[in-house]
Amino acid sequence: MITVIINGTEYKVPAGISIYNACYLVGILLPRFCYFEALAIAGNCRTCYVEVKNMPKLIVACAITVAEKMSIITDSDFVKEGRANSIELILKNHPLDCPICDQAGECDLQEQSIIYGTDRSNFFGKKRVNHQIILNSNVKTQMNRCITCGRCVRFINTIVETGDLNIFGRGEDTIIAEIKGMTNHPLIHNVAELCPVGALTNATKTYNNRAWQREYYSLLPINQQENPLKLVIDQSMDISITADATQRNNIKTNMPFISN
Repeated sequence: MITVIINGTEYKVPAGISIYNACYLVGILLPRFCYFEALAIAGNCRTCYVEVKNMPKLIVACAITVAEKMSIITDSDFVKEGRANSIELILKNHPLDCPICDQAGECDLQEQSIIYGTDRSNFFGKKRVNHQIILNSNVKTQMNRCITCGRCVRFINTIVETGDLNIFGRGEDTIIAEIKGMTNHPLIHNVAELCPVGALTNATKTYNNRAWQREYYSLLPINQQENPLKLVIDQSMDISITADATQRNNIKTNMPFISN
């Protein structure tokens, strides 16, 4: 264990963990889109900004490891401005599809833009239009909503290990595209759960119900520990097993992937 200073308070945290996880362990949640516990670090979204003493610029908390006596600030005006700017850039090309988007109600972008973003925009004009991709009959794609966090690409390349997706281009022209036809891998539907926005959703539930119209039931404990998965029943009596929407930032919930 090492000692770190977060917002002026000393804490003991395990050595070798990221600043993001150190903050999580002491009860401080940071915004994130690209970071996911079971996937490789990317640092694409630039929203988990924190300030570290003696460093001139903001750093991404998911990609930096804690060090002894490191002084971290998560709530300064400098940090808040950096997060708001990053979210504004993400929203620059994101369509206002919330009323018709199946992710509405459990969308990370909705929640975090309200908490960490701003109600003003410096961007006026046409939004970018992305080409559509076909992943699987059970996964609906709407790539105009994609924020290129890269979760799906890292999942396909490191967990499924088929290499069917990749990120192409730079800056404004960055897109996610398929390299070859997607196979019916038993884990492929997890990309819908991984996607923090409405770019990848469950095709079987399209326009059927909203997150607040579902009922969640706890499953039996595993090895005497709380089961992070929930039994979900929607208005049409469709039954599925997924992570509770209230546990989307729970590290224990985000480690396993479900096979169909």
